[in-house]
Amino acid sequence: MTGFLRSWAPALLWTAAIFAASSRSTVPVDLHSGTDKLAHFAAYAVLGVALAFGQLRSGLHLGWAVAIGVLIGGLDELYQGTVPGRRQELGDWIADSLGVIFGVAAYNFRARGRARPRASARSSEPIPHE
Repeated sequence: MTGFLRSWAPALLWTAAIFAASSRSTVPVDLHSGTDKLAHFAAYAVLGVALAFGQLRSGLHLGWAVAIGVLIGGLDELYQGTVPGRRQELGDWIADSLGVIFGVAAYNFRARGRARPRASARSSEPIPHE
């Protein structure tokens, strides 16, 4: 169980933070001039990174991390519809989903890039010719 918690705690904590922010009737910054979509993208890109962390440590396909993040975004938008002063927006869910996809892809790209052994430019062994 501790391995599960270590793998998924960042995603669970960030999801809780997102829902806590969604519980507020107002937000402390002006997000009405189109920057709200950027804020959604950024928050969900962080979630995507956290989900990818858990996904890689659990050995799951990255599609699961994306699916979970998109589902969380959809549930968050539905939840916001129940909060006085907030509303559901398809555009927000799209920004959430794109953020998750970006975060998962970026983390997986970076992690896989680190895992690959790099060939040395000064290799002492000749390259065989076919």
